[in-house]
Formats: sequence, C-alpha cells, structure tokens
Amino acid sequence: MAQFSQKGFYYFLVGVLGLLLAINFLLLISGNFLALITISILGAVLFGVLNKKNWIDKGLYAWSSILILAGASSLLATFLRFLDYQFFDGVTALQEIVWPDVIFRTILLVIGLAIIILTKKTVTIPAKAEAKENESATDQALPQGDL
Repeated sequence: MAQFSQKGFYYFLVGVLGLLLAINFLLLISGNFLALITISILGAVLFGVLNKKNWIDKGLYAWSSILILAGASSLLATFLRFLDYQFFDGVTALQEIVWPDVIFRTILLVIGLAIIILTKKTVTIPAKAEAKENESATDQALPQGDL
C-alpha cells in the first residue's frame, strides 16, 4: 500500500484529478467522444490515488508525463503559429493567439512538473523496502555449510 508523506499533496492530487474529470465529463456531454480516453486514464489514476495502490507512483509518472507533453506541444504549436503570423502574414500576431488556451496549457505543464517532483519526494511504497529487508535477513540466516 502506497504512502503519501504529505497529506497536502494527496489532497492536491485528488482535487486536480477531480477537476480534470469534471472538465472532461463536460466535454463528453458536449459531444467530444475523445474525452472518454482521458476519462478512463484519469479514472484509473484517481482510483489508484484514493486506494493508495502500489503502482500509483508509476501511474503518476506516466500521467504527469502526458500532461507535460500535452502542455509543451501545445505551447510549441502556439509559438510556431505566432512566428508564422508575425513573419509571413503581416497580421498582428498577438491578436491571433488564444490566450486562455495558452494559460490553461501552461498550468497543465506546471502541474505535471510539480506532480513528478512531489511524487519523487512524498510517495513511498513500503512493500519494496520490506521485501529488500526480508531478502537481506533471509540471506544472513541461511547456513553456509554443505547440504
């Protein structure tokens, strides 16, 4: 069973996952059926966090990596679009950028980075530590003579 050494991080995870689930349910209701993929991933991660499963550290790394990639690729696309408008079209480039989308993607990027950093610092899997201790104790208890 996974342990979170900081309760604030645990509640932060539950809050962020719940908020993103709510947003994706709204997207699903509005007709975006690709939100089902995100809902299933978020649901699995939320299940792991709430039940403190042993695999949650790997699940959090994978999910936050997806957040980082999504945020960074969206920001890169916005930057390239900005360069395209500014240098080739002669249009005022800052008017063409959708600022709420840029802010949302930046927040996702920061949240993803924070989750990776905080997961490394606060999530421990005691079964791994106990297995190593038991293994070393068993090795010491074995007789060294001929069988």
